[in-house]
Amino acid sequence: VQRLARLDPQASNAQDAFWLATRGGAEMLGIDAGQLSEGKLADMALVNLDQPHLNPCFDVVASLVYCASGRDVTMTIVNGQVIYENGESQCVSKQEVVAKAREHCTALITRLGVLKPAGLMPA
Repeated sequence: VQRLARLDPQASNAQDAFWLATRGGAEMLGIDAGQLSEGKLADMALVNLDQPHLNPCFDVVASLVYCASGRDVTMTIVNGQVIYENGESQCVSKQEVVAKAREHCTALITRLGVLKPAGLMPA
């Protein structure tokens, strides 16, 4: 963001952005986290770096900051518990969330008196 706001490609770098997203963010929140060390909170996101858009990978931090996205995350661990693994939440049912969203959407459309577009919502 700083690069664009200042129109200066050297206003910030990948290491600065990564620090802000990890240790800097923890500092701003006043929590003892942001790095993998004994006694610290241990939230992690594991990223599959074996993707065409992340290669060649000469600088892992730069690849994560500039090229990776949420789609590259294979696992998240929060407070020692696996929360997300291989595209699936380990805490909530995707089917239940989708069913509830459809239910609320149908109720809203009905309440607003809006016609359902054909094929978008189940009858």
